[in-house]
Amino acid sequence: MNNIYKTTKFSVTSYGRTTTVEVDHADVDMEEFLDIVKVMAIGMTFHEDTWKRSIIELGAQYEEEMREEDVYRPDPTLEKSVDDYFRNLSEKEIDEAFAEHNSIEEDDDWDVTLNDGLEDDEWNDELETQFWNEQPPKPFATPEELEKDGEFDDYGKRVEKVKKKKKDAKRK
Repeated sequence: MNNIYKTTKFSVTSYGRTTTVEVDHADVDMEEFLDIVKVMAIGMTFHEDTWKRSIIELGAQYEEEMREEDVYRPDPTLEKSVDDYFRNLSEKEIDEAFAEHNSIEEDDDWDVTLNDGLEDDEWNDELETQFWNEQPPKPFATPEELEKDGEFDDYGKRVEKVKKKKKDAKRK
C-alpha cells in the first residue's frame, strides 16, 4: 500500500505551452480528477465558462443516455442465451448469415437521389451552369483576402462600383 503515498502527475502541451498538475498521492478520486482536467483545460486557453458549459452539456447527454438505457433492460437469462448462441456460431455460419443479409440488400430497390431530389434526367446543362455560377469565387479565402480582391454579391459575381459624376458647378 505504499503506492498511495506516491505523487500523481498530469501534463498537457498545447500551443507550445505545457501545463502540469501534480498531486501528492496516487488515489485520485473522480471529483479531484475533474478539477485537475479543468486546470489543464484552462492551461490550454479554454475559458472557465466554456469548461463549465461543456461539463453541463456532457452531464445532460450522459443523463439522457442513462434514461434511454433504463427503458429496456433485457432479461439476464435472455442476454446470456444470446451471448451463448453467438459464441457458438462457426465462422462458416457467420459468413452465410452475412451473405444472406447482403443479398437481401442488393435485391432491394433503394430510393437514393444524390441531386437534392432531382432524377438523373432532370439535371441538365442549364442547372449545371447555374450551380457553378452560384459558387463563391474563393470558398476558402479569408474576409481580408476577399476585401482585397473586391466585393462580390451573394452569387459570386464581382460588384461593380459606379462612380458618380460631379455635378456641373455652372448649373443652377
